[in-house]
Amino acid sequence: MYDSYWIVGYPSTSAIRFVSNHYKLSLSDRHLITRAVLPSGIAQKRRDKLITCNETKGSELLIDGYNVLITMERLLDREIVLCDDGFIRDIKGVFGKYKKTDATDVALTEVLTLLSEISPSLVLFLFDSKASKSGELARYVKDKLTQFGLEDDTETLRSVDHKLKTCNAIVATSDGHIIDSVDAVIDIPQCVMKIRGIVPLQIKYVENKHDVKY
Repeated sequence: MYDSYWIVGYPSTSAIRFVSNHYKLSLSDRHLITRAVLPSGIAQKRRDKLITCNETKGSELLIDGYNVLITMERLLDREIVLCDDGFIRDIKGVFGKYKKTDATDVALTEVLTLLSEISPSLVLFLFDSKASKSGELARYVKDKLTQFGLEDDTETLRSVDHKLKTCNAIVATSDGHIIDSVDAVIDIPQCVMKIRGIVPLQIKYVENKHDVKY
């Protein structure tokens, strides 16, 4: 994996295709660029909604459970990319294949440690009931909340996206479609990333090929 990509010009479907073909990038690298590179207008609107984790103090917080846990696990494996909209995302995208492992416990501990420090008034983890063993995962997270002395809760729903898009609370997710529909978002894995001093993969742009630095 490269430390960074240099894309000449501005992001567009044709530019991404050209760079991918020119450098003969693998399917995984093409997928990475597709996840990270966004039109400037969309990226700016999403950045405007991103608030710091400390700004949730005393506020209600709804957490996109699978999204946050998966991204946190990938963060601890150093498999994350800082995207154009200011959010970090896992490089591969593994939601449909997610399985609870020992890494889940480590990732969840990081999340709950942060939540204990930033002190939202209420925290609700939401998990998609259509995902395999989501009920088991929700109960596991509930037990961990109790261990941390957090009087918060978990839910499994048929449409987590709808719940998050229509709530009046702060939302924790990096799902672009959800971000586009809410007013305020936090990126919990990114908050942990900054605390731990982890450096993400990042796409970089230059105006023309003469400005490229290797």
